[in-house]
Parts: sequence; structure tokens; C-alpha cells
Amino acid sequence: MSEKITAEFILEEMKRRVQEKSANFDAEFWLDCGLKLNLLLIDEQNELFKRQQDVAKLRLTFFESQEKRNVSEAKMRVEATEKYKEMRQQEAMVKRIEEFIRLAKKNVDVSRGL
Repeated sequence: MSEKITAEFILEEMKRRVQEKSANFDAEFWLDCGLKLNLLLIDEQNELFKRQQDVAKLRLTFFESQEKRNVSEAKMRVEATEKYKEMRQQEAMVKRIEEFIRLAKKNVDVSRGL
């Protein structure tokens, strides 16, 4: 059985090709990667929403556990957690994918002389 294709797999494969200097990024490549990443972006966005909700619940837990409720302190405590870091990493992943899709569109246009 073959490995499941994910957005992270596609980006890592491109990174590997660049590092090995074996990248051949023609219009067909950009179009193919852009389409796949656009479809896989749904999964990445859903994961981001889940993580954002987890962080919001954590913030609420910190806030409600305080004797003197302090939003700033709850926010600081949340930002120091692993869940917050993972949420921010997922935000960055979604932004990278969106930017790659924009670059893919532009490169297809350029390759086709548009």
C-alpha cells in the first residue's frame, strides 16, 4: 500500500528536490502541485480550526481557574503551552500552502506567456 499524500509530503518533496538541485519546475509541475495543494488545503484548514478551538478551551480553563480573573495572564499562560505552539505551526503551514498556490498560478501564467 502506498503512502498517503499530504500537503506536508508535497512541500517536503519539493524542498528535497531543491536541496538536491534536481528540481524541474515547469508549468505542468506547478499546475499539478497547485491543484493538489488546493485540495489538501481543506484538511490543513480543518486541522487549524481544531487546534484553534483547543487553544480557546485552554485559555478559558486558565481564565476560569484564576481567583482574580485576568485575561492577559490567561493569554500568557496559553502562549507558553505546546498546544499554542502547534496551533501557530499549523497557521504557518496553511499560509505557506496558500502562498505556494499563488506562486503556482503565477508560474503557470508566466510559463504559458500570459
